[in-house]
Amino acid sequence: MKLGVYGGTFDPFHAGHRAVVDGLLERFRFDRLLLVPANIPPHKRNVTISNRCHRVAMMALAVADLDRAVISTVELDAPAPAYSVDTVARLHDLNPDAAPLSFVIGADSFEDLPHWHDYLRLVESCHIIVTARPGFDLEAGHLPGNVRSRIVDLRGVAADAVPLESTDASTRIYLTDDAYTDVSSTTIRERTRAGAPLDGLVADSVAAYIRKQELYTGSR
Repeated sequence: MKLGVYGGTFDPFHAGHRAVVDGLLERFRFDRLLLVPANIPPHKRNVTISNRCHRVAMMALAVADLDRAVISTVELDAPAPAYSVDTVARLHDLNPDAAPLSFVIGADSFEDLPHWHDYLRLVESCHIIVTARPGFDLEAGHLPGNVRSRIVDLRGVAADAVPLESTDASTRIYLTDDAYTDVSSTTIRERTRAGAPLDGLVADSVAAYIRKQELYTGSR
């Protein structure tokens, strides 16, 4: 089974996240793409995050039409802090027929990768897919040579033009630019507080949920 894992705070899950999901499913043809809401991300310990129930509910609404996109609570159920390398190991235990799975990160996370907890073990244990906006300058000079040698650059390449199967047992780092929607959760929260419309930024069902639950109306 081809398994992808796309994690994040998802507060809320917005059109940019959906664009990434659609791009991943098209290019990598996953049998299943797990959407993994974070519990308390190690790099956001001092940031207030919406209740997990609200975040999961908004995600469910946003991907209700996608059979291959499934929400996983593997990090919500784990003790904090939940490091990515441990999440991948748990998912391999739960899905032994999917090893190695593909772990999705954003361009900012890719630039910060050497500072992640036990990142070399993460790189060796799974494929990594880096999603970036078209034209974003992804540099790999911050990575050691043995990590750079795993990079496969798919930027600017049509989703159906490249065979993605590895020719050996090594894990790969795929650079992609399939995410075309530049939206941020911070912008959505700010617009909600200001009473501005969210048209095109989140699914209509998510916008309705935010209004009904009166989310993001505080100072954050």
